[in-house]
Amino acid sequence: MHISKPKSPLEQLRPVLNLLADGEVHSGESLGAALGVSRAAVWKQLQKLTHYGLVLESVKGRGYRLPGGLNLLSSDAVEAGLDAAARDLLRQLIVCDEVDSTNAQLLTRLERDDGHGVAMLAERQTAGRGRRGAAGSALSAPASTCPSAGSSVAVCSCWRG
Repeated sequence: MHISKPKSPLEQLRPVLNLLADGEVHSGESLGAALGVSRAAVWKQLQKLTHYGLVLESVKGRGYRLPGGLNLLSSDAVEAGLDAAARDLLRQLIVCDEVDSTNAQLLTRLERDDGHGVAMLAERQTAGRGRRGAAGSALSAPASTCPSAGSSVAVCSCWRG
């Protein structure tokens, strides 16, 4: 029996993020139709985006947009960008919307002898440290420190000799 774990708040917002990622204006009605929810439910989801440091622009009478759009992680896009040598070395690529720490997750896999040749990427870390010990991620960083939310990625890879 497969038991699925509950989606993180960011994973729950992924469908609306995917729609808004193009940076274009989308009406609440069109977002609701695409998501299969009411305009009120869309509004509630949009309000949650500010928790992640995203700037949502409301265009009166037209809808909503994320200025500049987002470049969200996609395992297909990452794999397509790998050259043949890298693809041969990589046993597994894990792409997450949100994780406590990419490093901690892969260290746990190594302890289970399941981490060799694995790379993990995440849009957001809740407990991890970024470059030079900085906490958080692009999706939680203020616009002044990260001009394009979704452009910074938490990455960890493991190889055991």
